[in-house]
Amino acid sequence: TIEVPGTGEKQLIISDILGQQINSIRVTGGTFKSIDVQNFSSGTYILALYEGSKKIATGKVIKD
Repeated sequence: TIEVPGTGEKQLIISDILGQQINSIRVTGGTFKSIDVQNFSSGTYILALYEGSKKIATGKVIKD
């Protein structure tokens, strides 16, 4: 679960470690969003949160 900062609509991009986009999710600022990685292969995934074209936050998820 991640906390989406600010207000308004944002875009959460999930990519694998090679940079290939796995998923894109629209999220609303000021909320919490659960990310289901159950169907992902084991590995490291990069999260990038965008407001328009500006990247405002990044994170990492490791699935065993």
